[in-house]
Amino acid sequence: MFAPCIVMLCVAFANAQQPQRVQQWRFEQTNFSGSVLRGLGSAKATTVKPPEFDDEGLLIFSGEQHLLVDQSSVPDLPRGSFTVEAWVRLEQTDRWGGMFGCLQKVDASGGALNGWKGWSLGTNAERFEMRCSDGDKLIAATATDPIAFGEWQHVVGVCDTTKSELRLYIDGKLSAEMGFVADSISYPDASFNTPLAIGWCEAEGKAYSIMGHVRELRLYEGVADESLIAAHVEWSQELPDRALEFSVRPGVRFLTPTSAEIRWDTTVAGEAGVAYGPTKKLGKIAFSSSTGRSHRVTLTDLIPGKNYWYRFGLVEDGKRTFSPLYQFDGTMNYSPPVTDVAADQELVDRIRSSLDQLGGFAVVEQGIDPAWAEAVADATSMTVVVCADEQQQMDQLRRRWYEQDAYGIRLSVQDPSSVPAAFSNLVVVDGAGALDGLRWRSATGCVIALHQRPEAAELQWQKFGSDAWFGRPANTSEKVAEWGHQYGSAGNAVYSGERLDEIDKTEDLEMRWIGRPGADFGTDRQPRMPAPLAIGGRLFHQGMNRMIALDAFNGAVLWSLEIPDLRRVNLPRDSSNWCADANQLYVAVKDRLWVIDAASGTMKDALVLPEPFAEAHEWGYLANTDDLIIGSATKAGSAYTSFFGRYNWFEASDAASTAKVSGDALVAYEKTAGSVRWTYPADGIVHSTIAIEGSHIYFVEVDDPSLKDAKTGKLLDSQIWPSASIVCLDSRTGEKLWQSASPVSQDQVLISFGISDDSQYILQTSAGGYYQLAAFDAETGKPTWSRDVKWSADDHSAHFQHAIAMNDRLYVHPEILDASDGSVIQTGTLGTRRGCATPVGLGNAVLFRGGSGPISFWSLKSDTRTEITRMRPSCWLSTIAAQGMLFSPEGGGGCSCGGWMETSIGFAPKSSKVKK
Repeated sequence: MFAPCIVMLCVAFANAQQPQRVQQWRFEQTNFSGSVLRGLGSAKATTVKPPEFDDEGLLIFSGEQHLLVDQSSVPDLPRGSFTVEAWVRLEQTDRWGGMFGCLQKVDASGGALNGWKGWSLGTNAERFEMRCSDGDKLIAATATDPIAFGEWQHVVGVCDTTKSELRLYIDGKLSAEMGFVADSISYPDASFNTPLAIGWCEAEGKAYSIMGHVRELRLYEGVADESLIAAHVEWSQELPDRALEFSVRPGVRFLTPTSAEIRWDTTVAGEAGVAYGPTKKLGKIAFSSSTGRSHRVTLTDLIPGKNYWYRFGLVEDGKRTFSPLYQFDGTMNYSPPVTDVAADQELVDRIRSSLDQLGGFAVVEQGIDPAWAEAVADATSMTVVVCADEQQQMDQLRRRWYEQDAYGIRLSVQDPSSVPAAFSNLVVVDGAGALDGLRWRSATGCVIALHQRPEAAELQWQKFGSDAWFGRPANTSEKVAEWGHQYGSAGNAVYSGERLDEIDKTEDLEMRWIGRPGADFGTDRQPRMPAPLAIGGRLFHQGMNRMIALDAFNGAVLWSLEIPDLRRVNLPRDSSNWCADANQLYVAVKDRLWVIDAASGTMKDALVLPEPFAEAHEWGYLANTDDLIIGSATKAGSAYTSFFGRYNWFEASDAASTAKVSGDALVAYEKTAGSVRWTYPADGIVHSTIAIEGSHIYFVEVDDPSLKDAKTGKLLDSQIWPSASIVCLDSRTGEKLWQSASPVSQDQVLISFGISDDSQYILQTSAGGYYQLAAFDAETGKPTWSRDVKWSADDHSAHFQHAIAMNDRLYVHPEILDASDGSVIQTGTLGTRRGCATPVGLGNAVLFRGGSGPISFWSLKSDTRTEITRMRPSCWLSTIAAQGMLFSPEGGGGCSCGGWMETSIGFAPKSSKVKK
């Protein structure tokens, strides 16, 4: 199959100035004898684990597998200029990765880059990298573009001692070069016993292996010129499988403990399927019934609690294309078991069609026929609690359902006195009775009343069969506090209006629910993930490329999704990737905006950016108003996604941590029609400064046409502030209302936040030991006041906290300012903080990390601190107040500074009914 390509390659060799090939390794199964790989000549390398091969016969690098070369079987390693070449298809990367090299840190006393000897071709987070020691320190040429996971790529590293350069080529194009001043390559001496390794490297005292496939590796003495590299790229383009291109990225929705739905869209039509299995060998295939571009399959044979690897394939015109290898975590499948115990299928169908949300809890009042409980269980995924006050009836029902494998998670029997108030999603009561059971209904719960329609003004009733009525919450003008955006509202107040019945101390709270998810759901506490959302009776939380929906009032898991391309981090320098209204969740997943049904987790739509931004841009900023979805188009790959290692704490003040993600346009979509209402193009719009209040959209705009040619939307301060201004648009039309000069002149700005209320827009920045706040009139854009607030410290995020706008004041630790003119109301207040989390407004208190680090309240009444012992938030924002409650979904996993309870909890003020 490859013979013509090989002939052409030989011709290219003959016509080029060839470096001398000294090592060559091909990783097909036919080249192995047990664990030993035969290379060029008599060269040998041995796998550290028994080798496993995929269906193409290629060695699987699983993240634990690598090979060690028998250095007595190969020529001496190059001392002068050399070239290393690889054909690889990586599936995912860690903080570091090695494809081929001999590299070791021999002097632990030096800095991070000092004390290294040797070289390595590998990866740095999500980019390829060529690393080489100049005898003193490590020099690295890092690719400008991210790795194309799941796609064969040709990677060449050149160490040119003659030209004093280190060069990296990706698919034939020069991707990076660095100065490299050394006459010869310095290796560790023999006492270090440094291995020549394939698929492995050492960094930061840890070993890192790659995940994916390597088809071939070559090592040359001498420098490969660009014509030779180009000839090899032509060969790589003839490899048997190409990367599958998605139009809508894949997502997995768990259905039952043993089943999951996987959906994806491709850019071309064809026969498609997903191969899956508990190991990287996969083993099973589920074929899509569609030969078009949109695909959906249901896996029905999953082992509960098992992790599965999966990969997509497509046949187009007889050619195969494959996706990267993905994994979903079966331990994150919280779906309850399915029951089949009801005798009345018509009643089951009627219940299912009447409910907007099928998950949660249901309570059946004592004295009601248990057949109603069985019908509710079969129709929904709710845990159904039957109330009974006679032991004999309890025993009979428990025995009956136990024999049907339904008792426990799905059906249970309890004394009515043990059932908590205001927690149930569905209550079945005798409408002719005392209606005591209505106390169990949550703020968004429904009621089935038998025999007679109750007089309950808070419910809207409709006939439900011949002798029953169905009641759902009535529309009410009472305002309920919602947390639908990263900082509460689109105005970024870090305050939702939720005052928690005016409490100011943690002891005034009581726990309403405790449970999932735990720490294994999340990425880590440190990389500053998106905040949870709480709206419409639900709580939404993101984890490690996954999201979950909980019932706000009882903590029941409603649904969860595994989305490999979801992750976004370093929110202080970007915007969140999601927002929500009462019915829908809006999620940015690469170049599509997913519109997800809030009750079920099903995808309703996937919106495409308008031209000219559809091809090379992704969704960046997101917000929603009553009738619009407002987002930005940002250059592909601009969002922060790396999370592993201390560098990805984003605490440092260097450009790698503080570059601010910007968009090339704002776009407004109609919620109902999904059509574009308006587009506002710009050279740069700084995401973290966008704030929306009423009909006004405010942001920092950069006027620099050269940014259009930039490869990334991450902008340095030197690119932003010399040509920045404050802009206000009409959110209904996209028309510019005013533009005002930016007050920022610093060249090292740690953060830039936009905050808005009815009367003004406030730009908050941080630099040089101070927070700077500057206010602009909402109608005219004229500057109205400015104020500097000295940092309380310069570590653990004390120097880039987000201000709170609440009670007509601004809370900027350690001061409280009058929001109308910036004057100082109180200084040296808001408690002694400990830890990274940004504070949250609670009306009469400010939530922060104080004392030894737990969640704490600083009372604005008494200037005292109280705490929730052993509970901590994430390093940015994971504890929020809305819908009458305080929610703390687990965000502190990975922390080493305390014995924290790594669980999710919902709190409410004591002795108060959750607001409806």
